[in-house]
Amino acid sequence: MKSIQKMTASLSTVFAIGIGCPVFGEGKAGAVSEVINQEQFGDYLQKRVEESKAHAYQRKSSATHPLRLAEICADGLAGDLETLGGAQLEIARGWIREDQWEEAEWVASQMTGPAKPRVHAVLALEYARRGKRDQTIKHLKLAEGSLHQAKGAVSEQIRGVMVEVQSVMGEEQEVGRLLEQLGEVERMEVETRLQSVDTGRLWTLEEAEERLGKMDQKLKTNRLAAQFLVASAGRQLRAGNKEEALRLVHGAGKLATDEGLPGDQRILVSVAKIAWEAGDKPAAKKAMNVFLACVEKWSDEGDWKAPFLSEGLEVLLEWGDNKTAAEWLKTAQAGLPKVFVLDNTKSALAVARIIERVKGAAAADEVVLQGAKAGMVHPHERARASTGVQVCLHYAKLGREVPGAICEVINPGSQGGGTEE
Repeated sequence: MKSIQKMTASLSTVFAIGIGCPVFGEGKAGAVSEVINQEQFGDYLQKRVEESKAHAYQRKSSATHPLRLAEICADGLAGDLETLGGAQLEIARGWIREDQWEEAEWVASQMTGPAKPRVHAVLALEYARRGKRDQTIKHLKLAEGSLHQAKGAVSEQIRGVMVEVQSVMGEEQEVGRLLEQLGEVERMEVETRLQSVDTGRLWTLEEAEERLGKMDQKLKTNRLAAQFLVASAGRQLRAGNKEEALRLVHGAGKLATDEGLPGDQRILVSVAKIAWEAGDKPAAKKAMNVFLACVEKWSDEGDWKAPFLSEGLEVLLEWGDNKTAAEWLKTAQAGLPKVFVLDNTKSALAVARIIERVKGAAAADEVVLQGAKAGMVHPHERARASTGVQVCLHYAKLGREVPGAICEVINPGSQGGGTEE
């Protein structure tokens, strides 16, 4: 017992010296005149706790906001840093979409590991797009400072985002320097993204093909080439150059239809969308028909129909082709029971997004409810947590609270969620 008391006294002395408590005498510097007693220690600690609370970030968002609920669900991913970081990054993106920058910054402050430089790079990019130079530079430095926490492909991807930041800021010399440091595949993907956000050069079809020809042919894929051509076509279209946009998109369409892109048929939807906007409706419809044929061929008796067709449905609704959209939606919804359990929630959310546009919120919520139930029966906690995060992110994008019945499924006993209609 005496040894324990002696240890406690010693620790109290060390603590007092470390925190600067007034327990020193007036003699030589560092001489301890008395050890802080238990009552003083308790009072001091309480004072510091109150001071900490006063300076702590007080969250302004509602506790029932879908993104706040997503944060709670994400706690179940704690055993997998990579998956947790990915979820937190999407939550931060959600706050950014709502211009809730303090909330996004708070989420970023909670992140560790490889996700930390990634979220700072994303924040830097979003601030750059809004012309907020000081915040951009701050997060760019934070991303660079924590980049050592990421390895391999993840590090390359983060560096790619940092290139985008410099491009948006107009630092073309720095862009060129950073691009040289990237691997060939990541560099091409970055150049594709730069086209999508209207930075970098405008490519003609011949120039784009010449650029692709410089790649190591062992690394070049149809998917990579088609994405670059589509992004370049979109850039030309937004610049008002419809003729060049069509030439580029036809080149991408040729890759997709003549040579095939198994596993990445989604590029055909982008081809169709740009061709339609550029005025070539026959080419747009051809791309959509080939997309449907690809889905039929590669869907494995329905497993992939729900998420794939949902992407095409967005375009059909924009075109006003409600009849075809209704047929596709029926096929997509019928395919949901065949989807593998780990993908069921994601597929259900994709279909629900379309149903909400066509039939309203109540019908969509029923599809989400069934998808949530399917995901929550998984025996692994992280799979269940992922289901909850996906559902909350879905409602955050819609701009409404998670319905009570669904909230009870993904987070039993919670007080969050909207009221049932």
